[in-house]
Amino acid sequence: AVVSTQSGHYGRGERIAREAKLNAENCYSLQRDLAATADIKDALESRLKEQTLEIQNVLSHNENLEQRISDLEIQLNEHKTLLIRSEEERRNILLDLETVREINS
Repeated sequence: AVVSTQSGHYGRGERIAREAKLNAENCYSLQRDLAATADIKDALESRLKEQTLEIQNVLSHNENLEQRISDLEIQLNEHKTLLIRSEEERRNILLDLETVREINS
């Protein structure tokens, strides 16, 4: 009876040792997975920061372009106004020339 009891205890101890080893391996595996997950998280956060900066640069560039377009539209309107005035002056000069011709003839 003593031998079988000892044998039973030995079997139970062996089982506990196997479970402890398995638990240790699982724990190590989980720690590796956690470390890998942390590395992935860091890489994703870094990439997110880079992309956020890229987007901010693009938005800033767009704002600059919109301002430039607005400035060019203002200049275009000013040139149109000058062109209209020049055309009016040209017509007036032509009318004056016609008047002078009539007077001279």
